[in-house]
Amino acid sequence: MPSISRLKYLQLRFLAKPKCDRQIYKLIAANRYRSILELGIHDIERTRNLIQVAQKFGLGGEVKYTGVDLFEGRPGGPAERPLKQVHQQLKPLGVKLQLVPGDPVQALNRIANAHTRTDLIIVSSECDTASLEQAWFYVPRMLHASSTVLLQPDTPLEPFTSISRLEIERKAERETTRRRNPQAA
Repeated sequence: MPSISRLKYLQLRFLAKPKCDRQIYKLIAANRYRSILELGIHDIERTRNLIQVAQKFGLGGEVKYTGVDLFEGRPGGPAERPLKQVHQQLKPLGVKLQLVPGDPVQALNRIANAHTRTDLIIVSSECDTASLEQAWFYVPRMLHASSTVLLQPDTPLEPFTSISRLEIERKAERETTRRRNPQAA
């Protein structure tokens, strides 16, 4: 599938709603990210757009997208985004696609070693806080020197928060300490 047009990219870059998503499109284009992991698929349309921006600016290499989500396991009723439906919507984009059901800690426990050198990790505000705290243990092995990790804001008016490599290492170390000494937690 062809990447998006220049006009569509400019529309996403300057007019996308919510406004905080513009930051992601700009980062992908500027850094030519080709490997993206999304913890919690917040909005399928945003996911489609970020994949297409990566395809446009990824220097001809294959774009790899991994989405971690509860899918049908979401609490409180029927799934908004069933796994099969998300797969059907993203597969036509021609990306190397992997959708992983589960919360962040379960999913990263299974896939972290196969996702080294991830360029961009986007953490949804919908992620369970307790699971996310435990999942930081796996994140350092997935990164390279120029990887970016973004936390989605609670409100769409705020920008994404970039987490430094040092802060990620601290979070991972806290989880390592908690695992070694569960009574201290």
